[in-house]
Amino acid sequence: MTYPVPPGDDPSEFIQLLTPDGGRIQHPVYPLDVDAPTLLGFYRDLVLLRRFDNEATALQRQGELGLWVPVLGQEAAQVGSARALAPQDVAFPSYREHGVTWCRGVEPAQVLSMFRGASLGGWVPATHKVQLYSIVIGTHTLHAAGYAMGVQRDGNVGTGDPDRDTAVIAYFGDGATSQGDVSEAFVFAGVFNAPVVFFCQNNQWAISVPNIKQTRIPLYRRASGFGFPGVRVDGNDVLAVYAVTRVALERARRGDGPTLIEAYTYRMGPHTTSDDPTRYRTAGEVEAWKERDPIARLAAYILSSGAGDEAFLVEVQNEAEELGATVRQACHAIPDPAPETMFDHVYSEPHAQVEAERDVRLVAGEDVRALETLEKGRVPAGWIPKEGTTLEEVTFLSPLDIVSARGRARKLFNFEYTWEVYTPAHKRRWGYYVLPILYGDDLVARLDPKLDRTTMTLEIKGFWHEDDAPVKDPAFAGALAKGLVRFATFAGAQRLEYSRINPVGLRKAIKKSWGER
Repeated sequence: MTYPVPPGDDPSEFIQLLTPDGGRIQHPVYPLDVDAPTLLGFYRDLVLLRRFDNEATALQRQGELGLWVPVLGQEAAQVGSARALAPQDVAFPSYREHGVTWCRGVEPAQVLSMFRGASLGGWVPATHKVQLYSIVIGTHTLHAAGYAMGVQRDGNVGTGDPDRDTAVIAYFGDGATSQGDVSEAFVFAGVFNAPVVFFCQNNQWAISVPNIKQTRIPLYRRASGFGFPGVRVDGNDVLAVYAVTRVALERARRGDGPTLIEAYTYRMGPHTTSDDPTRYRTAGEVEAWKERDPIARLAAYILSSGAGDEAFLVEVQNEAEELGATVRQACHAIPDPAPETMFDHVYSEPHAQVEAERDVRLVAGEDVRALETLEKGRVPAGWIPKEGTTLEEVTFLSPLDIVSARGRARKLFNFEYTWEVYTPAHKRRWGYYVLPILYGDDLVARLDPKLDRTTMTLEIKGFWHEDDAPVKDPAFAGALAKGLVRFATFAGAQRLEYSRINPVGLRKAIKKSWGER
């Protein structure tokens, strides 16, 4: 049995070393001799990767992940290419390259942390020589080309030292080839002879757009227009992918420039877990590709060649089940990030503006945890409740869903409580970030504050009181002043601008409290 060659292609240009039924083929340009341990290692990678992927998909369906991008069907393309990388080579993935991260030693939990919303990446790129996932389609190909040009200028190409010469590989899908960024990356890589391999996983579908609506020619042939070679390989054949990628990487390290590899494969599952592929492709198409499964063909070859036996296959499957359980436990154990970590890694070095914002927001982040505890009916550790009542110091309501403030305000005060910023400008009744003010059990006024970070001035942009609000009562004036001073201190304000608050008696009380703080 031979792999069907895509229509209109020269069979000699379609590289395959392992047929779907496990038959071994030799290729004159891409010879490959692999020993039994290497074959068994490939098989282990493929099976464990699939189990990890299946477990992650299940975790997303059960609400443990916000999203998942399945790799089902594309395992050979990723494992074969990633195992061809030298330790010093650098990979630039898109968002589906779980097989690449697996081969580069990234822990599954580190990958899951991003899809769980617990991190912005999950691992340190310099440690594993694989960059963080790129969500925006195609942009990272430019990063890869630029990085490769940097490697070139650092003198780490063509030295003949196998531990020094470095290649870069960029992974992307067939849909990305329609993005201008990818063409620009091809231009720079070709013109500057950059040591980069562009690895396109042609899984036949750019979400719901088929290949036929993206290109008039096979994708690998595009490379010739940019001045470097292109090759199409059976993306479900881990041996062929390994052989072709190894040659392309060696070529890059020697200083012979870029290569475009089109791994002809198939996405067996959805584009992401938010996609329904049954809406745009047939069950028959999927069934036809199941017969070309990358794991089944390698298993057949391992058995027929004597490299392994049934006991080995069972052993790997048992290991895969253990991995699935480990991945699930690791996902549940991923800690929620502290709110202040949003300021980490914004710049490579400390930045004055970021540090100033961290100082202001740190208190807010800590208060969220306190509110969570209060919502559960407990007093937060180290929390000292404010003495007195809202008759002694007014309270500003904050629009936090966590304390159901919006629903309570509607029920108690018949007030549709939400930030005015989320309301169209022509429908706003008050200011931009209006805060309701409680005095006793009554909603008596609304305040629109804004912190000017350049001067750290809390500006009161607007103040509206109810008709029956006791604005001329000295007790209310004092309570408003205390509450406003507390709010300004919480925000980190160094100055307070309150000229828009009327009547004048309220301003006098605020001035007095601000001066005595």
